[in-house]
Amino acid sequence: MKGERKIVVIRDKKFRRIISAGEIQRIIVAMARKIDKDFRLKDPVLVPVLNGSFLFAADLARNLNLDCELTFIKKSSYTGTRARRRVDGLIGLGQSIKGRHVIVL
Repeated sequence: MKGERKIVVIRDKKFRRIISAGEIQRIIVAMARKIDKDFRLKDPVLVPVLNGSFLFAADLARNLNLDCELTFIKKSSYTGTRARRRVDGLIGLGQSIKGRHVIVL
């Protein structure tokens, strides 16, 4: 039904969709414009944290008009859908970011 919020089930968790795909894309474009403005001539490196940011990072990078690099990291603080007290580093930075402007996604 129109106006009804769709329930999404991931494993044993239920989520109610509250932001449309179109609204998310509008926000991503606005963020890209702001990054373009704030980081022009600064050669930033985008550091998406896998796995959750993968699609967001791709959408954001496609909308940027500046030169930048992406390097991924992967951290884990969950077992399945349960949070743990510690964070494990599964994939670290593959390059030096010393002296770079870093945008963590």
